[in-house]
Amino acid sequence: MVREEDFPALMQQLADHASDWLFVLRPDHSYAFCSGACARITGYTPDEMAAAPTLLPTIVHQHDLPRYEAHRLAPTADELALRITHRDGSPRRVGLRVRPLPGPDGQPTGPLLCALRDLTDHHATRDTLRALSLAVELSPASVMIADRAGHIEYANPAFSKASGYRLEELIGRTPQILKSGLTPQETYAEIWATLAQGRHWQGELLNRRKDGSLFQESETLAPLCDADGIPTHYLAIKEDITGNERRLEEMVAERATHIAELNTRLQERATAAEAASQAKSAFLANMSHEIRTPLNAIIGLARVLLRDQVSPGQQDRLAKIVTAADHLSSIISDILDISKIEARKMRIENADFDVQTLLASLVTLVEERIAGKGLGFRLAADTLPAALRGDVTRLRQILLNYLGNAIKFTDRGGITLAARIIAGRTDDVQVLFEVIDTGIGIEPEAQSRLFEAFEQLDSSTTRKYGGTGLGLAINRRLAAMMGGEVGVDSTPGRGSRFWLTLPLGRASATPRATAGTPGESAEACLRREFEGARILLVDDEPINTEVARELLHEAHLQVHVAENGALALEALHRGRYDAVLMDMQMPVMGGLEATRRIRLLPGGSAVPIIAMTANAFAEDRQACLDAGMNAFLGKPIDPELLFATLLEALRTAAPRTP
Repeated sequence: MVREEDFPALMQQLADHASDWLFVLRPDHSYAFCSGACARITGYTPDEMAAAPTLLPTIVHQHDLPRYEAHRLAPTADELALRITHRDGSPRRVGLRVRPLPGPDGQPTGPLLCALRDLTDHHATRDTLRALSLAVELSPASVMIADRAGHIEYANPAFSKASGYRLEELIGRTPQILKSGLTPQETYAEIWATLAQGRHWQGELLNRRKDGSLFQESETLAPLCDADGIPTHYLAIKEDITGNERRLEEMVAERATHIAELNTRLQERATAAEAASQAKSAFLANMSHEIRTPLNAIIGLARVLLRDQVSPGQQDRLAKIVTAADHLSSIISDILDISKIEARKMRIENADFDVQTLLASLVTLVEERIAGKGLGFRLAADTLPAALRGDVTRLRQILLNYLGNAIKFTDRGGITLAARIIAGRTDDVQVLFEVIDTGIGIEPEAQSRLFEAFEQLDSSTTRKYGGTGLGLAINRRLAAMMGGEVGVDSTPGRGSRFWLTLPLGRASATPRATAGTPGESAEACLRREFEGARILLVDDEPINTEVARELLHEAHLQVHVAENGALALEALHRGRYDAVLMDMQMPVMGGLEATRRIRLLPGGSAVPIIAMTANAFAEDRQACLDAGMNAFLGKPIDPELLFATLLEALRTAAPRTP
């Protein structure tokens, strides 16, 4: 515990730690208190100063002594600037503050409380800066200082004279006002790259004055950094080296000719590249549409026939037709996907999705093929959150490709689809997806080539199992676009483990699942909840119309057909429909224009419109959504996907039937 009698000693220690010299001066010049900073500022110890009460006035500069005495006798709140002589003979600049303490009568007639601080370094720095400023102002070289964004904050008279701009015209502008367009762009790129590394740049620039005349400058540019090494300003020192005007004109002419030739070549190449890209995109889009349209008819009619009462032999043949057509469809999709990725036209979406719904849909798509080969299947994904955020379409594509390969190369044993979190933060998680099989396995030397385009194990594998060699290459590129990685671990004869690590966001809310009663198909849900719903089918292809109509009839839905968008508008004028299935490419009026016009009709904004088209590019999907459609189905149409999409649209637009 600190005692009251200890306070004087504590106050002395506190004062001795202060950078200012603190002292209490009695009216007779004697000291009632003197801190240790006295020795640092004056060279005299507190004891020496207290022993000689008249010592302080003797070290005050003779020209400042009258002001010191006047300030002591009649102190003010202002700081008094003084010059003193240190004990070692060096001059010092100090600032003195004096405050009178009250006497016995309560009036400020008692001792003086004084504080003396050393201003020598401050004045030296100020004097140095003043000298430097004067040197810069008088320098024949142009000097300019710009802030981090490149705006001029200072320019000396030489800079103003060389450029032809007045100082007020320069402040706040950027040095680009001097650009002539004749200095190569590579030079400016080199300048910023050098400054970004904290180094200075030296070189020559061809600039233009305010009056339009050209001049050549030798420049030194350097970053001015703060204590952390971060650039806050940029310094430029320039010298006009124009010299020989004729040579300058020759250089300008040569540079202009070179730039013109370069621009012409670049324009020609850009035009040719753009034309080639457009031609390729148009060709792929047209080929996709032309191939998918008859393919949709083949698969659709075969699936419709499979639903009829047919003999076992006919059912087997129809199933083989569907399998072969599905394989052809997957080949077309692979070729289109790799083309879109290479053309950088593949876009990654980011939306909330239900994890269990995704996994259940994958199981539904492959369980028949797995059961057909007599294989076992296990799903291990119970620890995943209910909802995540990412591109569910591309994730489904990668996993479905893994599962398809596992089924293709496994003849006995089983297949496992597993998913678990391997790292997590507040906003996102790192998920590991695995497809494990007990199939033929892969030789170690072949594993490194699996994810390259057009790579397969060997020609015998191609003959036996088929495939384009594109699926795994697409997986790798899609994963990279989503910030993930793919890989494989495999032992020949024992099986393979294909994996995908993917960063996925945590969904803000659990997306509404489209499933009905557990084990109930989307078709059954449609039949139970929306039996008799009126569907407008808009398509100009008779076979595709027949397929879609048969599928919808089996779901107990009423179907009305319009051969183009104009007829669809007339049908909607005459009556109400619960949903519209809309093709994109049709004569008279296409699906996009028809959709835009439907949305302008009374009540037209509420009716669900689902694109059902052979145009499979991402831009086609986006064009449909931009036109006002609610969903997108690519041809060939998968019946379960059609029923699930239609069920979701009808549920969103109207309440369920109990």
